[in-house]
This record gives sequence, C-alpha cells and structure tokens, in this order.
Amino acid sequence: STGSFGAGYIDNKLGIGTTSPDTELHLASSEPIIRFTDTDDNNYHHIFASSDDFYISADRNGTGAGNLIFRNNGTNERMRIDSSGRLGIGEASPDSPLHITYADNTTSTTATGAGQQDYGVKIENTSTTTGAFSQLHLRAGTADGYIRYIYNNTNDGRLGFFVDNTNDVKEVFTISNDGKQISGSSTSTGSFGAVAIGKAT
Repeated sequence: STGSFGAGYIDNKLGIGTTSPDTELHLASSEPIIRFTDTDDNNYHHIFASSDDFYISADRNGTGAGNLIFRNNGTNERMRIDSSGRLGIGEASPDSPLHITYADNTTSTTATGAGQQDYGVKIENTSTTTGAFSQLHLRAGTADGYIRYIYNNTNDGRLGFFVDNTNDVKEVFTISNDGKQISGSSTSTGSFGAVAIGKAT
C-alpha cells in the first residue's frame, strides 16, 4: 500500500522487492536502484546494479555540472571525477585527464636514501624476477612509447626508454643503476657524461 508514514523504525531487516532480506537493507529487482534527489533544485543521482556491473551515477538527470566527489576525515575532499570525466586527486578543479595536486616542501636533495617513497606518483611491480619492470605507457594515435624501470637485483635496476619501432618495441636509451652508464648508437655529452643512443647494454 502507499501513504505517508513520517518517521519509522525497523528492528531487523528491510526487504524491498524481496520477502527474505539478507542484510539490513536489501533491494531486489531486475535493476535495483537507489535515487537521491536534492529538493533545492530537483537534481538527482543514482546508485544501481545491472547484471555483473555496479554503477554510481552522479548528475543522472544530465545538467552537465555533476561531479563525483570522495571525502574522508570529516569534509576533506581527496578525489573527484568532474563532469568532463577528468580525475582530480587532491585537486578540486582538474584541467587534464589526470590531475594530481599536493604540497610537500621536501627537496630533491633531502629525498635521498632508502625509504624515500612518500612523494609523487608510484607505479609498483612487486615481482623480483630479473628483467621484470614497472611501466608508463604513452600512446599517440597508433604509435606507442614506454618508460620502464627494470629490475636487476636487490636495490639494483635501470631506467629504460622504449619506442614503437614499427610494432617491434625497441629500447633506445638506458640509464644504469649508478646513473653513469647511458647507452645507444650516436653519442653526445651532457652533465651526466657521455650519452649513446641506439643500442642498450
């Protein structure tokens, strides 16, 4: 039946669409939806499930201004996906597909030695197989480039730069673990010594 009941209390479990609720609130239908409507402007948002997929749908009525915002520790914003799909981490107004903002006065001079992993962005491969790597993959059109940090041994790795090479990926530039060996075919010099491009060692 329908009606207005005011405030209510349910002592155990509430089932909507099911007579055998498994949790405190259990929704059951072909596509169960929870709708949130802000009565100040009638904008609304959905949380719903469809088969194996789970959706959080901000700005469901399509005003074009909806953001999906994540907070913790009170009202401190940590991350948002804006209405254009840009992801901001520590940034409330992202201006690129991924925009990370933080403030840290640690200098490159003091961030040395073991344990200096609290800064910037980290991409980690936990494998200790020789030659295993963590990777940043860059693509423009159908051409690909890669920056890899390649594992050699305990606290020993090298930084490699790879190009597409007509779909036959090739390492063209390497910086060794001690920062002194840089390899390839034609050479030039820089503040870090000789540079050779074209052949990895």
